[in-house]
Amino acid sequence: MLIIYRAEDGHVVSISGFHDMGSVTKEMVEAIHLVDPLPEGQVEYRVYNPTMMDKIWEAFDRGAVLQVVLDEKGNPIGVMADGEIIV
Repeated sequence: MLIIYRAEDGHVVSISGFHDMGSVTKEMVEAIHLVDPLPEGQVEYRVYNPTMMDKIWEAFDRGAVLQVVLDEKGNPIGVMADGEIIV
């Protein structure tokens, strides 16, 4: 899964990737490419865990507000849906 988010606050702009697939490899995730360069201030975060992908898609499908959780250095460490961390 490829997640595009705003670097300043983690707000998810878009998600792309595999939906309801039991087995997803790292190579499959790495094969997702951007068509154009990202606008300034937007960055990507890749999710490799199929269970996590399913949970993110479930949240997206129900209209949840998605946000990438950032550590103190601004690195992505997880995803929240409506303010709750997805585990």
